[in-house]
Amino acid sequence: MGDESKAKPVDLKAEEKYWREHHQSQPHATEGTTYEHFAPAYRVGAEAAVKYPGEKVSRDRG
Repeated sequence: MGDESKAKPVDLKAEEKYWREHHQSQPHATEGTTYEHFAPAYRVGAEAAVKYPGEKVSRDRG
């Protein structure tokens, strides 16, 4: 597990605001998809950061 003493707390409201504002610049945001389409996935990621502070996230799908 990660070193929780070094982990910064995650502000879930700030995360939601960030992703709402930056969603369209993400490579997975194709024409016709909105923030609301991806909001549950963004929320899971933010909640995981709270649940597992300091853990590295693998973006590799392979």
